[in-house]
Amino acid sequence: MTHTINVPLFRKTLEHITLNPGEWNQHSWFAYHPGSPCKTVACLAGHAAVLSGVELAGYRHEGVMVYECASDGRVLSTVARDALGLAQEQADRLFNSDNSLSDLWRLAEEYTYGDIQASDMESVQHVESRG
Repeated sequence: MTHTINVPLFRKTLEHITLNPGEWNQHSWFAYHPGSPCKTVACLAGHAAVLSGVELAGYRHEGVMVYECASDGRVLSTVARDALGLAQEQADRLFNSDNSLSDLWRLAEEYTYGDIQASDMESVQHVESRG
């Protein structure tokens, strides 16, 4: 099966987590976090799912709201994989919790055949710092 990467959503997601590092946590699909500016944190997959327009369904775990599924029952990794146009193997590598922000940009460059450049991360950070 041929997959067409959704470059605009991929770029938007990477730019969002780059500009809002306090909202990014590669170890959490999507969860409430009182220390975050928006009170939530998410990994790249969680952000991609939300930015694609999906509605989340959450549950309470140890007093904290956790969101791992869309309201239609699909898990966020599936929603994000489909929204980004990734093959399962690509999604597995991209959504790995050990990935750094630089790793995510490098994988984006690989998966988009250069439509997204890893060096774009520095440009996005530079624009923010001039703010």
